[in-house]
Amino acid sequence: MDPEKIKTLPSPRFIKTHMPLSLLPPSLLETAKVVYVARNPRDVAVSNYYHIKSHQVIPAEGEFKPFWKLFIDNHVIWSPYFEHVKEAWRQRNHPNMAFIFYEELSKDLPGVARRLAKFFGKEYSEEQFEALYNHLKFDNFKNNKSVNMAEWQKTGIITDSFIRKGKAGGWRDHFDEEMMQQADRWIEENLRDTDLQFPTDFLGPEEAEAPRSYYTELRTEYIRLGSAGYFFYKQFNIMALEVYNMPLRPTDTFVVTFPRSGTTWTQELVWLLQSNLDFEGAKATPMATRCPFLEFRACLFDPPTITDPNDSFEKFKMEVYSLDPAKIKTMPSPRFIKTHMPLSLLPPTLLETTKVVYVARNPLDVAVSNFYHMKSNRVIPLDGEFKPYWKLFMEDKVLWSPFFEHVKEAWLQRNHRNMAFIFYEELSKDLSGVARRLAKFFGKEYSEDQFEALHDHLKFDNFKNNTSVNNAEWKERGITKGSFIRKGKTGGWRDYFDEEMTQQANRWIEENLRDTDLRFPQTD
Repeated sequence: MDPEKIKTLPSPRFIKTHMPLSLLPPSLLETAKVVYVARNPRDVAVSNYYHIKSHQVIPAEGEFKPFWKLFIDNHVIWSPYFEHVKEAWRQRNHPNMAFIFYEELSKDLPGVARRLAKFFGKEYSEEQFEALYNHLKFDNFKNNKSVNMAEWQKTGIITDSFIRKGKAGGWRDHFDEEMMQQADRWIEENLRDTDLQFPTDFLGPEEAEAPRSYYTELRTEYIRLGSAGYFFYKQFNIMALEVYNMPLRPTDTFVVTFPRSGTTWTQELVWLLQSNLDFEGAKATPMATRCPFLEFRACLFDPPTITDPNDSFEKFKMEVYSLDPAKIKTMPSPRFIKTHMPLSLLPPTLLETTKVVYVARNPLDVAVSNFYHMKSNRVIPLDGEFKPYWKLFMEDKVLWSPFFEHVKEAWLQRNHRNMAFIFYEELSKDLSGVARRLAKFFGKEYSEDQFEALHDHLKFDNFKNNTSVNNAEWKERGITKGSFIRKGKTGGWRDYFDEEMTQQANRWIEENLRDTDLRFPQTD
């Protein structure tokens, strides 16, 4: 079929094309509705290879590895891939454009269906959406003769099924180590000038094993998310796409940290600066209400099961489980949101839309603080001594790790106009200076007396005893055995590291800082 025949089709017309937007009619987005679908380029390359391999129309020979080279060299039809996708990404907010990812279709088909129904101004009942979902489930779809081109196979045009596996992340079965590194460099280079990011891949739990003997009461498996392989309980994969796709507002402020990096201290500082130093409001309202923890549910290794109505721990888990991005969506503006998620697993438009304060801390102090936090905590149960825990930390087998990838992602964005990157060590040594920097970042002005009052409110001893931030109720309910806010000491790691661990740490840090100008402040 050619454009002349399509001209004669009755309305409404539904037209498929692989052409990039720049080669389609210039008035396309002003005239028509456009749904653009993007997919991880590695999966695209694998699927395209097998499609061509089985095809008589576009014949191809050879193995996948040389085809992959052609793909990244832009020597396959309709390439260059990244320019194609980026043209559409730049138009994603146009009222006539719906930009979706294949990975979203794969993981949240009902959610995408609802989004597109809204985009088209259509309303359907729950039963209708359920019927649609059943119709489109991959196995049903693959066996649907009206779409699977079965007649092509019968007539010899293709030698294999037109619709293959539909697997997100299946590229790993076809890439060797050299190709993976090549792909990482190619993707990084092509995403350097854009905020486009592809939804994270969910690796199987067999690729995220942790020594079970170290965690008490362990009844779960693990997953790794994203190209860096961030470590989570398997249950979190249900929520990860909700986080990635959560709608943002220009009035939002995110406090982003790796756990135990000064998160709560910074939350209080940020909230007060943005709330005209409302000390009374801060004291009256718990931090968890003023600045909720976006992915608190990620801490749960199993869903709550209340069999005893007097079990305060299971009740607490139920409260945590009920916290999700959907609830944060309904919060009034301005919203203040805490998260330990790395930037790559947060909404792709985060830095273009919101203010972000990222706090980094010496990883050795982070490891010590995290160990004692978990040790005293029933939510993330832990057993054993610090030395084997430190080994897990370096091996990226604690929640939200790998530590260095987490920090380096933010460090790369430190000069973005909507990013304030600070070190915990700066907070500890020059709290007033950091407060002034952040006030300027938020466009706020305060008098010397006001800054002095803020400094007094945030002084560590005062802060530790502040019941609106120290989660004292957790201790009362038996959730924790110790104080949520510990010592706040910089360089305290020296009290826990022997000579072997110190040398190990120095090698680990040196290796991870080799490709970056990131350096942690020196501590006494």
